[in-house]
Amino acid sequence: MSVETNPWGSIAPPAGHSQVTARRVSESLPWNFYWAVDQSNRRLLLLRHGPSSVHGDRLPKFRALEVREENAGENGSAALVIRLLDEKLLDIFAELIHDIILSCADCRDERDAVAVAIRRTWKWHYLLAGGNVGRLAAERQMGLVGELSVIDRCLLPKLTPSQVMHAWTGPLGGAKDFVLASCSIESKAVGIKRVDSVRISSECQLDPSDCPALYLHILKVEVFEDGSTHGKTLNEIVSTLRERINLIDAAAAGRYDQLLTAAGYDAEIDYTDLRWLVQGSIIARVSDEFPSITPASIPHGVRNVRYELELARIEPFMVTPDLLMSTIAGDSA
Repeated sequence: MSVETNPWGSIAPPAGHSQVTARRVSESLPWNFYWAVDQSNRRLLLLRHGPSSVHGDRLPKFRALEVREENAGENGSAALVIRLLDEKLLDIFAELIHDIILSCADCRDERDAVAVAIRRTWKWHYLLAGGNVGRLAAERQMGLVGELSVIDRCLLPKLTPSQVMHAWTGPLGGAKDFVLASCSIESKAVGIKRVDSVRISSECQLDPSDCPALYLHILKVEVFEDGSTHGKTLNEIVSTLRERINLIDAAAAGRYDQLLTAAGYDAEIDYTDLRWLVQGSIIARVSDEFPSITPASIPHGVRNVRYELELARIEPFMVTPDLLMSTIAGDSA
């Protein structure tokens, strides 16, 4: 299917009480995709499906696009709705919806098609937010390994997969990587050849004022080049954790995939040239006395602060993994 910039050109806005005018994308496609125009002459892509295929997952929020699920109507049908709100992005919108349609062409069933469509919107959410197309650089791989280690070693032993996925806010641009009722966790990862400092990328990351307790979790990892048998590739780490989550909660596993996509990870990309081996971790409780830059400590008008934190300076604030996991479980810290 070629990418038409304006497949809605021949569709008139609805008359009367109708909400949209729609035309099926292709009779040869197995799923019910429709080009549509609403009463305000805005362009939409609809994926109509049965109520049993509704996922109820969190959907990405764009400034210029609307993504939402419509509940089942009188005829028993539901729909995933993707609406263009800013005509200046028509070309990008056309690429997005064609990518979604093509990605769903080989899905095994309707529910899988809806899940794939949602995952693709999360991928575009990442790209439109400034992410790079394609492979994650080594530093971003290491950062993702750090977050996955927090999920694997700290959160899943104490919480349900659904709770963990709800807490994982880093891929969605949250100020902290994990936000729970009892605490927040900022995840970092450093190579064992560079363990004297860690990079802090904003003044909000180590700001303890907006959470009951804040912990800095620093994973120490060793990286091996292609051909080594040590450690695991990023693909292996992602897959192993997905299998663990899926055994308990398939819906949470779907949410896991969406968040990975939002983080810029694509399972189709080969990451076998680098292998990651965990060599320990450092956990510190971030308090008002912690050596950090926060919004309250910088002059008015200064923002987007980045700095290096010397690990030797945080030794007085280090805590045990048991204390962190006790806090995660909701115990007092």
